[in-house]
Amino acid sequence: MFALETAKFMMNPMSRLLIFLLVLSILLLSGSYYLGTRLSILGNFSKFGKIFYWVMVFGASLLIPALYFCYLFFTEFSGRSAFAFAAYTGFGFFTILLFFTVASDLGIFVSDKIFSTEIQSSRKEFFTRVFSLGASLLLTGYGILEVLKEVPVKKVTVKIPNLHPDLVGFRIVQMSDIHVGPTIHKDFTMMLRDKVNELQADMVAITGDLVDGLVNDLRDHVAPLGEIQSKHGTFFVTGNHEYYSGAISWVKEIKRIGIQVLVNENILLKNKDAMLLLAGVPDHKGGNFYPEHEPDYRKAIENKSESDLKILLAHQPKQVYGASDAGFDLQLSGHTHAGQYFPGTVLIHLAQKFVVGLKKYKNTILYVSPGTGYWGPPIRTFAPSEITLLVLDR
Repeated sequence: MFALETAKFMMNPMSRLLIFLLVLSILLLSGSYYLGTRLSILGNFSKFGKIFYWVMVFGASLLIPALYFCYLFFTEFSGRSAFAFAAYTGFGFFTILLFFTVASDLGIFVSDKIFSTEIQSSRKEFFTRVFSLGASLLLTGYGILEVLKEVPVKKVTVKIPNLHPDLVGFRIVQMSDIHVGPTIHKDFTMMLRDKVNELQADMVAITGDLVDGLVNDLRDHVAPLGEIQSKHGTFFVTGNHEYYSGAISWVKEIKRIGIQVLVNENILLKNKDAMLLLAGVPDHKGGNFYPEHEPDYRKAIENKSESDLKILLAHQPKQVYGASDAGFDLQLSGHTHAGQYFPGTVLIHLAQKFVVGLKKYKNTILYVSPGTGYWGPPIRTFAPSEITLLVLDR
């Protein structure tokens, strides 16, 4: 059964993935050509030097497509962690440098139109290229160091009107967007397990994007999370990346290791004389992959009359609209990574209304985690990862 589903999963997206890689390669080559022409002002190359320079520029831009090509066609691809780390780091540096270069070109264009001479413009271009390159290297290096640090625990007090006295002090540990995959492995999940177990939580919530890859490849790396201990257990909802990785198989595997998966359903947790309804819905676009994974907030809140507090686990913050309409008091989400690294930390606000931290929509309180791991480039700048300890209060 598993083999059949995996085969279907691999066959269905294969053509789309190849098209994606082709489009991505074209975009990366185009961006690299743009950067290569702009940065060439920094060197006076010989004929051989120019050839070497452009081979390096274009070769570096194709590391990500090459990485995915190896994953697709060489299942026993060795050394993939080191290659993945280098490829994703290069991609992160590329995006930062591209932003600074475009911004400096716009600045030069505007200033030249106003008061610059040709000689001054040439000097400005040289120094802006040096600045762009230096700033990109510094931000990339800083972002890597942030990722290599141990994930901190952030305590957040969530004040809820008319909270039942027996739920005051209730401790919820939230992790989100761990992204076990090419560069995040078992040593990371073991560290998370140990840190979470020290917190003596009442319950643990994993709000999606746990994995980037198939069950057969990542089963052992996810397993330590099944050893997390809390009073009421660990609960999981799917994120968008689960659907790129075979969500049905992952739901089965996550259940197998002892984590409860909530798919448009809820569970009632009794804490002394208080009753807490904990519900979960699939990712916002889960229904595009499996009809039964279309988020159904009304179904998820069934039996609400028996509860003193209604909490929803939903991967994307925008799902708070459905949660609020259904009557949930609190929603825990992730997905945004708080932009993860500059300039994403700025641009994310153009795409997301609720980016990070405690928010409120109508009568529903929302907490958006910046993520516990990272996706793609092992870089975090101005958006540190966290294990969140949410403590309920009146």
